[in-house]
Amino acid sequence: MLAISLIVIVPCLAQGVTNHLYAKIGGNYSYVERGPAWAEGNPSRAGLTAGLEYELTYGCWGGAIGAMFSMQGEKKGYWADGNNMFVFPATLNYHFNKIPLILKAGFQYGRGKSLDDWSIPMGVAWHFNRFSIEAMYKQGISTKNHRTYDTYPEPIYGEHIPGKSKSGKSRTFTITIGYKLPIW
Repeated sequence: MLAISLIVIVPCLAQGVTNHLYAKIGGNYSYVERGPAWAEGNPSRAGLTAGLEYELTYGCWGGAIGAMFSMQGEKKGYWADGNNMFVFPATLNYHFNKIPLILKAGFQYGRGKSLDDWSIPMGVAWHFNRFSIEAMYKQGISTKNHRTYDTYPEPIYGEHIPGKSKSGKSRTFTITIGYKLPIW
């Protein structure tokens, strides 16, 4: 067992420290669970995501932090404009030795016009030359709390439920293409 561990760990440590900054753009598909007080409407949405990610790696292990704009949440309805968010992912990355495949997992905080969102991103990235392709699944762990029905003088859709808010957990699948920017 020790020999296997050394075979895996020693080549990783020999790689040294590297850092990269990636500009990313891509698309996402998100779905929001309906809570008991959801109004009628489509809880899924396809949208754009774009931003920057900084990655620091020591051997096979690394970490990344990012700042991205993400369009997610409902496609139609009164709350659609509040679901465009700025998200800040922080991931722990494992780089496989000999192949440019990276496993990623961590936490992400998102802030929109009228909501906060915490999620757990997990996925894979493939790096080649100065480019990367990344596929991430983000499972929401916090309930997205939007404005309450009481904020408006009349019901938005259907029955008025005093004091109830539109809430639900998000699930988002994102595919991005990145370009490695020079760091001086």
